[in-house]
Amino acid sequence: MTPAEPSTGSDDDATERAPSVRRTVPVGAFAVAVIVAVALAGLAVFASASAGGSDAGDREVRLAAGRFSERFLTFDHDELDVWKQDVLALSTGGFAEEVEEVESGLRTLIAESELDAVTQVTDLFVGDVERGAVEVVVVYDRELRGGGPGRSESDRYLQLAMLRIDGEWLVDNVTDIASATGAEGSVAPADTSSTTSEPAPAEGG
Repeated sequence: MTPAEPSTGSDDDATERAPSVRRTVPVGAFAVAVIVAVALAGLAVFASASAGGSDAGDREVRLAAGRFSERFLTFDHDELDVWKQDVLALSTGGFAEEVEEVESGLRTLIAESELDAVTQVTDLFVGDVERGAVEVVVVYDRELRGGGPGRSESDRYLQLAMLRIDGEWLVDNVTDIASATGAEGSVAPADTSSTTSEPAPAEGG
């Protein structure tokens, strides 16, 4: 993880570390899965905003989003302490609290299934930065291995809400959206009561 830039107190930084409205994260749930048409329409907006975005600020966002996504979606069932430490270091206070709240149930689910996951980010689409906040769509591939048959997932989409805190881009919310191949194959069981998600066992092998 690259060192955080010193805070300058400028408008580029978000004014609060935690969001004003708390979200409840159900254990084992990735959130709202949307239909492919809506997902691709949203992706087109991000692609347009990303066009020509090669300045240093844009690169900072891309590096932070890619680093978080690969760490958040990659885990070893025997090394969840390391996973938690890395994810919390890349999250805002509000999102870190959500991870803490679901940690116990998450550990049980992953331990029981002996689930491991390896993720690779393949593309990133960065929206417009407004008052120290930005939305990023991440495209990734993932390999899932566990007690049952393994599974490969390709061209999955994750949307990150990020805030710039003390010169560093941190993740404040995570939403799983549809894959390019269809909305029915979400990364993990969907729960439409929340827009925040955590890595969880794949649907029945």
